[in-house]
Amino acid sequence: ALEERLRSRFAQGLVVELHSPDRAMRRALHAQALAGTTPGVSGDVLDLLADRPARSAADVVAAATRLREAAARTGTSITPGFVAVELDGASSRRGGSTHLMADPERFVQRWADFANRLMEDDA
Repeated sequence: ALEERLRSRFAQGLVVELHSPDRAMRRALHAQALAGTTPGVSGDVLDLLADRPARSAADVVAAATRLREAAARTGTSITPGFVAVELDGASSRRGGSTHLMADPERFVQRWADFANRLMEDDA
């Protein structure tokens, strides 16, 4: 049901190797994704974000979107400290507790056990 032009392109078997975005690409993607943020994002924050490893461009854009939405929701600007709290789960300004996902053991311990049984029980 494909058009002939598409069928011929798929039949040629074009192979493309995809790599993780390098630092310059990550910085450019963050700058573009955070361009409409008010107040603007400083170069220091963009450098900090560019230093964070990412598997794909989609991961970079997702992190930038998360920051933009969190900043809009809380009414704060995106600073290095804000990045640490939102993306790394660093100690929060609300009482100094660490983000639940930062510690996998703590996450499992606090997970609701609706069946009232131990994790080791398989029955």
